Amino acid sequence: MLIKRNLEFEKALSEKILSVDWTKLDTWDRAMLLNGAAKVWAATGSDEFGNILVEGLKKCGCVLTDSDMAAQEDRMVTGCDSQDLCNFMLGNACYAAKDFTGESVYAEAAKKLAEQFNTQKRSEAGYFLNKEQGACLCDTYCSQVFYMNYETRDGGKEHYNDIIAQYNSIHESLYRDAASDAKEACELLSYYCAALIDTMEVMDQPLYEIYRKLQDYFKEAVKAVLEVKYSGHADAFSGDGTTAASYELIFAYAVFKGCRMKALQTEKYEYAADMLYNKMPEISSVSFDSADGATLVGACELVYSEAVRNREYQDYGRGKGGVLWS
Repeated sequence: MLIKRNLEFEKALSEKILSVDWTKLDTWDRAMLLNGAAKVWAATGSDEFGNILVEGLKKCGCVLTDSDMAAQEDRMVTGCDSQDLCNFMLGNACYAAKDFTGESVYAEAAKKLAEQFNTQKRSEAGYFLNKEQGACLCDTYCSQVFYMNYETRDGGKEHYNDIIAQYNSIHESLYRDAASDAKEACELLSYYCAALIDTMEVMDQPLYEIYRKLQDYFKEAVKAVLEVKYSGHADAFSGDGTTAASYELIFAYAVFKGCRMKALQTEKYEYAADMLYNKMPEISSVSFDSADGATLVGACELVYSEAVRNREYQDYGRGKGGVLWS
């Protein structure tokens, strides 16, 4: 069912984010908060969250101010490890800021971040490795969404085949390993679900073979998570009466979006997202001093942004939040 906008919740969410000290956050936490703000803006049209996105990018040093640019040719700084896959998550935030403001500086910042694709270390199977030279299923959420976003917007779709090749290798190795013990890997699988549906959203859907392969992987991963929840392993998720963890909200976000994009049957899957959405924590009780605080607030932004969007029909349109999807 469609969930109505909650202006009081939006106010509490924006006040919480405005209270954060961006200098104390790592790249992952910054990207989670900024991309969450971007999604809330796209879903609601709230300038409050668009401004949070833009100001956050500036405070994090992702986009320099006009005065800074006058003294420095390099318009993009991250201050992060050059092999950090989380840098790519900031690229998605930059593209969203371009959509909000219409200012090309944000797209230029995203394109500069995309240069990292040329130097990113890869596994023998061809998928990107993280800064520790390792691989984790959740890394797809950091890298593949922005890779597809960049290729669709500015890369001429020249590397679509590389993206699907990476997903093929990831699914046959990292995913299979995680799915073999889904109870223990529920968090990894949840982020993988989000990576797949977000990648689908920013690609040119008429490239049917790639789109359908991603959809198949997405449905398989969603079912793997739900089988854990509803096959006697309910402790993989929070029990009744407790608040949802950040990864549970990420899974709910992925399911809501999958239903909206008709990658999942709403009647069959939406209930699971509703259940987790209703366990969202009180925003005022979340502390940025806790290890998971920023991630949890970002996850709340994401799941809320999809909860309030229309999942009853497909609304095509390039200017409505995705390449073709509303």
